[in-house]
Amino acid sequence: MPSQRPPIRTGEQELLLRNKNRLLASLKAEELSLIGNYLREVPMKQGELLEERGERVDLVHFPQSGMVSLVVEMPEDRAVEVGTVGSEGAIGLTVGLGSRVGSVSALVQVSGTSL
Repeated sequence: MPSQRPPIRTGEQELLLRNKNRLLASLKAEELSLIGNYLREVPMKQGELLEERGERVDLVHFPQSGMVSLVVEMPEDRAVEVGTVGSEGAIGLTVGLGSRVGSVSALVQVSGTSL
């Protein structure tokens, strides 16, 4: 018999109901409940590096507000912005794909919050 997941506690239900991330909002309640126990609202401050290319990635960020630039460093101390992520997506999803090494650097450009 498969083990049952514990139900989401009241505080977590409140957090999920206030969720403003469209990727998480697109999940069915049953799917969201699988990760609900791991979600915590945290501030993202402008200039904060959430993920660094080539370094270990331990967290997935689901921005609710603010904006994060995905950057690849180039030779001669140059960098290229290869994408942006806001409340429609996530940063660090390589963790769920089996890789714990960042393929880009993720730099907060506009302060906000994430789960």
